[in-house]
Amino acid sequence: MALRLCTDRVLRHPHTRRAVVLLNTPFTSPPPKLFWELWQASELRLCADGGANRLYGLDPGGERALPHVIKGDLDSVDPEVAGFYSGKGVSVISDQDQSTNDLDKCLKHLQSCLLYTSPSPRDS
Repeated sequence: MALRLCTDRVLRHPHTRRAVVLLNTPFTSPPPKLFWELWQASELRLCADGGANRLYGLDPGGERALPHVIKGDLDSVDPEVAGFYSGKGVSVISDQDQSTNDLDKCLKHLQSCLLYTSPSPRDS
């Protein structure tokens, strides 16, 4: 209940900039309805490379969910999934820096998008 109230406030606040970073973690939580609400309300949607596989598993046709960016060392993303999203215009960005994990890479990308640009998260 507390999570729902907090989420409702975030989703309804008119001046909140929202982003979602999807990791390679099974969907046991959050519930799918909450995930879709957060996904749709976010202006920037990123997948760490294996997170793209999880998203594709939720929406194999890409009808509901396309990330703006898939970023990481790309060791976890299925090549067919990466190709599918790339074919839909999603930026698939390889970052082979092994001193950072895929979440760090996505957060760095998110920071650069939110601090330095507004036009399109696909441009970075």
